[in-house]
This record gives sequence, structure tokens and C-alpha cells, in this order.
Amino acid sequence: MSGQVNYLEKAPKLGQEYYYLYVRENLIYSLFKWQGKDFEQSWLKNHRLYPTKKDVIKAAEFLKNYLISHKEQLNCLTSGPIYGTKVWYGLDMDGFSDDYKVMNFNPENVYLQKLLNLSLLYRTSDDLVKAANLITEALALEKKRSK
Repeated sequence: MSGQVNYLEKAPKLGQEYYYLYVRENLIYSLFKWQGKDFEQSWLKNHRLYPTKKDVIKAAEFLKNYLISHKEQLNCLTSGPIYGTKVWYGLDMDGFSDDYKVMNFNPENVYLQKLLNLSLLYRTSDDLVKAANLITEALALEKKRSK
């Protein structure tokens, strides 16, 4: 898998375009122009910013494979819990406290099913925080491998 992650290490110039990798049910991305906002600095720190569309697509593919192959290490739910059980997920899996969400599990909820299938549902907020940190570390390690 070497060479699949090429995130930005330094802040772009004001107005410069970059891609942001959302770690969500579909591992999607968006194109933005750098404004130097605090949240952008956080995204940069957590290896979620990419210089090109090709780079962000490669990172999403790496991350998809990582989530599948590291379920035990991530301590995510691997099967749906009992209806009504509290489950945790991150809107962006960036490790920030305002990112954490809790919901009662409903097997008919399509969004929760997608998160479950992608290994992004957790039993506790602590498990979620650890997983978000592991994802950030995995992106950093993969970039090092490509150098």
C-alpha cells in the first residue's frame, strides 16, 4: 500500500485550493480554498488536507482498506448491537470533542448501517477517540512509507 497518502504538511497560501478528506460513511472529500481558519489548521494537523483530487482519492482508498483490516485494533463494533443500544460515531473522525455523536442503535437507520459496515461505530466515546487517533497515525505512517 506504500505511497497512497500524500497529505499537506504545511498550510497552503491564502486562497489556494485543497481537498479535505471526510472520514464518514462514504469516505468523501470536498474542494475548499484556504482561509487560515482554526478548523483548517486542525484539519491540517490531523492529515485530512490533500493537494490534489488524485491524492485525496488515494488516501480514501488507503483508509477504507485500513478500516477493514484493523477492526480489532480500532475496537469498533463489528456487528449491530441490540436495538436502542447507545453507539458512538464521529462526524469527521478527527479526534475533537465536538466531533463525537451518540445515538441509539436502530438497525433500520441506513446511516448507522453504513457506519457499521465501514467500521466507524463504537461502544464508547473513549473507543471513538482512540480510533480517531489511530486513523491519524495510520495516515502519517503511510506517508512516511512513501518517502
